[in-house]
Amino acid sequence: QKDWRFSAGVNGTFLVNKIIKLPDSNREAGIISGSKKLFEGKSMYEFWLRQWYGVNPENGDGLFYLDTNVYDKADDATKAKIDKTIVTIDEKKLTNSYSYAKYDFSGRSIPTLYGGFNFDLGYKGFDLSAIFSYSLGGKILDLNYAYLMANDQYGYSMHKDIRKAWKTKGDITYVPRLDATSTHATNIGTSYSTRWLVPADYLNLRSLTLSYDLPKKIVTHCDLSSLRLSLSAENLFMFKYRNGLNPQGNYNGLTYNEYMPARTLTFGLNLSF
Repeated sequence: QKDWRFSAGVNGTFLVNKIIKLPDSNREAGIISGSKKLFEGKSMYEFWLRQWYGVNPENGDGLFYLDTNVYDKADDATKAKIDKTIVTIDEKKLTNSYSYAKYDFSGRSIPTLYGGFNFDLGYKGFDLSAIFSYSLGGKILDLNYAYLMANDQYGYSMHKDIRKAWKTKGDITYVPRLDATSTHATNIGTSYSTRWLVPADYLNLRSLTLSYDLPKKIVTHCDLSSLRLSLSAENLFMFKYRNGLNPQGNYNGLTYNEYMPARTLTFGLNLSF
């Protein structure tokens, strides 16, 4: 249209991988590698984690789903020990012991779709352009958050969510009671478990630029052929699951002291003679 300009672009990338074959000795059990399990027919980025249930409102214990296979195969003496950890809520067998928690596949660390889109809008001498990046699907094991929710590191910072910890019987919360002397309370499952597994989706405004070209009849009086003023910003905002979380870290879906990209503002003056 007269005096108006507009252009836009979008791209998307799909990542698919599948383990075709493992050595015969590992075919049935698979290969556990940290927070992942390599298994025929599955992605190499499949999380293999203890299954977190939540907090027992009666006493504030952290609870996992019980591994019934381990229980069924145990001898009588071991079953007696396991029985002391078991509670039943809504007909679900649960345990306050990390050791007897059920393992299971828990989703992939790689996104289903990721990419970016951009637009450029112009009116006479003004121009506004933006670049976004996005990711859909995939999960992150947020270990940074897990460490901030532990209360056995004396002198360390803690996350404000620790204030939501269970206090009295009947409390409904996702944070176990504060009790440094109990393995069933706040620190339960600070290792790998679905308690710390969160969506990796995000939308990031990577770049935004507003510029203005002064009219020719003005700049020629100053013996210039062009003069452009611009204001640009990088990483203005990102929509994601949790403040402080950087879901762009890496494909393995683990976080270790990763910081958000710096927010940058730049003013520009371009002269042409």
